[in-house]
Amino acid sequence: MARGKTMTLEASPEHLLELSRALHFYAEAAWPPGGSDCAQASREALTSTADAIAQAQQITPGRAEFSRRQKATFRAALEYASEQTELEAKREIYQTLLLKLSPPTSR
Repeated sequence: MARGKTMTLEASPEHLLELSRALHFYAEAAWPPGGSDCAQASREALTSTADAIAQAQQITPGRAEFSRRQKATFRAALEYASEQTELEAKREIYQTLLLKLSPPTSR
């Protein structure tokens, strides 16, 4: 993963497309339409990033770049999606992506 203001996540295009879906799912739950201006800005930022990740799979399959500041939100979205029964079939993908977003542990 790159240093600086952006991060690069490498995974199969299918996993990254599922990440995009999970981000949309989370945005709907965390910031439903009609909320405060701040909530709507957060929702728009996350859905825009999710759309960019999906579109990037056509240009650079297996690679997603995003703001380092969004890492915590990505983790929250994947954890939330992992807990949803309607997304149960994708739980393994979410867990794999969470591991890729986790910092390496030192011994």
